[in-house]
Amino acid sequence: FSISFLYPCHYREDLAELKAARDTWVQIDEPTLVMDLNSHKLKAFTEAYEQLVDALSGFSVIIETYFADLLTEDTNKTLELVKSLGFPSEKYLFAGVVDGRNVWANDLEASLTALKNLKGIVGKVTIETCCFYFMLTYMLDEEIKSWLTFAAQKILEFNALAKVLAGKKDEAFFSANAASQASRKSSPRVNDEAVQKAISSTFASTIRESEHCCGTLVTARLDAQQKNLILSILPTTTIGSFPQTPDLRRARPEYKANKISEEEYIKAMEKEISKRKDMVEYFGEQLKGFAFSANGWVQSYGSRCVKP
Repeated sequence: FSISFLYPCHYREDLAELKAARDTWVQIDEPTLVMDLNSHKLKAFTEAYEQLVDALSGFSVIIETYFADLLTEDTNKTLELVKSLGFPSEKYLFAGVVDGRNVWANDLEASLTALKNLKGIVGKVTIETCCFYFMLTYMLDEEIKSWLTFAAQKILEFNALAKVLAGKKDEAFFSANAASQASRKSSPRVNDEAVQKAISSTFASTIRESEHCCGTLVTARLDAQQKNLILSILPTTTIGSFPQTPDLRRARPEYKANKISEEEYIKAMEKEISKRKDMVEYFGEQLKGFAFSANGWVQSYGSRCVKP
């Protein structure tokens, strides 16, 4: 398999259309670059882009990744590597300092420090998000705690940082952010000493402090799962949603066709379904340390959504 098979034909056509429309910027998403790529994959990546040099001529090109750092698994070492390895002086570095992977408010002072350090090393720095926002609900309701931010608020954080680099710091915005950061760091909702002790004593050797990722090799985890669960080669599994019964399958279209009343439909549902709540939400509510929004549905996978 060669990645060069995918690129030239379709990309050349798209780039030609963009050039005809007088567009000047092109962004190409390459999330696989954050992975540990072997020499074969790196060679394929280089060869593919070499075939696009002519088609990309005249464009300002952004190569975008997300969810992780390009240079290291430990985000604390990324700045050190940029400093030691250097960065092409004619290029812009897009720094993903606004996190879209969670609902926690950005620590603006920490992000600003990182941006200033990068600017001192690289020179040409542009603020970016670390990923897209489709995993976040759109808007944060007034009553939700100040240390959460959803998609609309992430944009405000993004703009606040951009204005600082342009010499216009919103002191009130930064002050409010600092207060929310301090509140979250000191809140007993977040800092449960018993949980911290349990984690440090039980998983100290397998959890990276920076990401809390599992340090056990996947082969070892699969072996342990097989010994415990004794699964077949192709097991049938579910994350909580089981197939509908014949009665349910019949009731739904009958209700849509107005063959049964709403009251009859609800009774049919109540008879067959003991709990119709999202399974992630249901089990999360049984645990300490989880909070759920009332109406904040976000994409889980495909067409499925959950409440964060």
